[in-house]
Amino acid sequence: MIDLMTLITPDEDRGNSAELLGIAEKHFERLAGALDRAVVAVEQGQPETAKEANGLVRDLSKSLQSVMEERVRVEKLRRQNAGIVHDFAIDFDSARSEIRGRLARLRATVGAGGVSE
Repeated sequence: MIDLMTLITPDEDRGNSAELLGIAEKHFERLAGALDRAVVAVEQGQPETAKEANGLVRDLSKSLQSVMEERVRVEKLRRQNAGIVHDFAIDFDSARSEIRGRLARLRATVGAGGVSE
């Protein structure tokens, strides 16, 4: 019997988003650390690091945006791979079982000689 409820999805891009998310998070952490060191240097009387801190703030903002976009992408792929569409998933095993049960009941009534009341 052919199983018509099998979902076939392309395997491309699996794992790439999770890997990119990890890279983006590491980059974000490095920038945050560099910014923290620059702020400490400014607080210790090294105002020349203020310019560096401003650049780091811009880079940190861009990095945060990348991390958030990648997290959204990973979550979307995770939900898609789990069969969740529009906040719900179809339980194909349960549906298949229900259909088989109904077909079995229909087959059983075929030879019953009529419909009971």
